[in-house]
Amino acid sequence: MAEQFYSTGQFAKLCGVKKQTLFHYDDIGLLSPIQIADNGYRQYSYRQYETFLLITCLKEAGMSLKQIKAFLALEDDKTCSARIAEVMRVLDGRIEHLVNVKRVLESTFGAMDPGASADEGKPDLEVVSKPAESFWLSRRLDTLDDRELVETISQLIKRFEPVAVCLASADVQRGEVDRQRYLLIPDSKLMDAGEAAGFGLMRFERPAGDYLVAHQQPDEDVSTLYRRINAELSARSALPGVFYYEEFFGIDATAAPGLSTVMVQMVQKQ
Repeated sequence: MAEQFYSTGQFAKLCGVKKQTLFHYDDIGLLSPIQIADNGYRQYSYRQYETFLLITCLKEAGMSLKQIKAFLALEDDKTCSARIAEVMRVLDGRIEHLVNVKRVLESTFGAMDPGASADEGKPDLEVVSKPAESFWLSRRLDTLDDRELVETISQLIKRFEPVAVCLASADVQRGEVDRQRYLLIPDSKLMDAGEAAGFGLMRFERPAGDYLVAHQQPDEDVSTLYRRINAELSARSALPGVFYYEEFFGIDATAAPGLSTVMVQMVQKQ
C-alpha cells in the first residue's frame, strides 16, 4: 500500500501547532516537507512527527532554531552524543537551580502544601493500598501500524492527558516490557460517551487492593526495573494483576525527571 501523506494543515494539527510554524521551519531548512505534490502542495510523512518532537524538546532545552538545525545536520554519532550530553548538563544545572530556589522558598515560608514533605525519602519500592477507580482505556496500541500509532497517541495526549500506559502481565512475564497495550485516561477527562466511542475508548475499573509501586533508579534500564518488581512479587508470594501501569507524562509528580514509576496490583497466590 502506497504511503499516505499529510497536508501542511493536517500535519500541523497532528503536531499541535499552527501552519505558520511549519512554514517557518521549512523556510529556514529546519523541517521541510518530504515532498511537493504535482499541484505544488507541501506533503509530510508521519515519520517526520518524531523529528518535530525532537525539535520541540531541544527548544525546551534552550537551543535556538539555528543550533537545532546544525544539530540535525550532524552525521557523526559521536558528535551528536557529545552535543546531547552538553544539553543534558545544561538541563541538570537548570534543574539544580530550580531545586535550590524551591528549598529557599520552603525554608523561608514553609511548605504551603501540608503534604508537600510527605514523599521525602520515598523508598524506591513500596506497597500502597488503593481504592477501586474508574478509567478509560484507549484502543489497543500494539495492533496499530506505525502511522495509526503516531496519530492515536498524538490525539489522545492532546485531548485527554493520559496518566499511564498499561502493559499486560503476560507480556511482562515474557520479558516484553516495551509492548504497550493501552493508554490509561482519567475518568474526569471525558464526560461524553459519544466522544468516547469516537476515540474508541473503553470503560475500565482498576480494582481496589494493595499495589506494589517501584521507582526507576538512575542508570537502571526499564528491563531491570521490571525484573526488580517481579522479584519483589515473588518474594511476597504474590502474582501480578491484569496490568502493569507505567507512568505517562507525570503520573507521579515525585518521580525524578526522565525516570519511570511502575505500579502493579499484588494478587496473593492461592
